Amino acid sequence: MLDKEGDRLETLEAAVDESPPDPPEDAHIIGLAYGFGPNGATFDPPLILEYTYDPDALPEGVAGLVIAY
Repeated sequence: MLDKEGDRLETLEAAVDESPPDPPEDAHIIGLAYGFGPNGATFDPPLILEYTYDPDALPEGVAGLVIAY
C-alpha cells in the first residue's frame, strides 16, 4: 500500500460514505457504502474485500446482486 507520493502507508482509512453518488438507473444501494483512503493511495497487490449480505434484504423483484466499486 503506497500513498500518492509512492511512500509506504502506515495506516489504511476506512469509513462509511454518508453521501455516496447515486447508483445507475435501475440499480439500488443496499446496505452501506464505504470509502477507503487516504486519497491517492494505491494497492498493489489489490486488496481483497469480502462482503456478506442477507438475500432477504434485496428489493422485491431483484434476482441478482452486483457489488461495484
